[in-house]
Amino acid sequence: MAAGSNGLDDVVRFVEWVRAGTSSDVQPSGCLIVNTMVELATEDAEIGEVTQRYRERVRRSLHAALARAERSGEIDPRTGSTRAVVVQAAMFGALVTARSGAGKVADRMLRGLVAEIRRWRC
Repeated sequence: MAAGSNGLDDVVRFVEWVRAGTSSDVQPSGCLIVNTMVELATEDAEIGEVTQRYRERVRRSLHAALARAERSGEIDPRTGSTRAVVVQAAMFGALVTARSGAGKVADRMLRGLVAEIRRWRC
């Protein structure tokens, strides 16, 4: 997303990629880094630092994609930063939900997020 060439489409592709990972039979539910964040970040300073950098990277990438969407007129100006936080919170919430064994609920959450992102278009 950070180096993408689209705005909202880059964000939607990323959320769809995350959603595919939550419904995979090949890997455990959720995201390794988010699971690590929840389980170990407060117990180990190095892990806490790694997970903080990951959160920041996701936020910056979302912000970059949404800034492109603002510049192209896809979304209302000055909303990208707020929307980046909303997308990140919804995604991480869905990943934690998937890890708790509620993969179908997480899938619905992420599908709902994609639908909401698509409604942001002007």
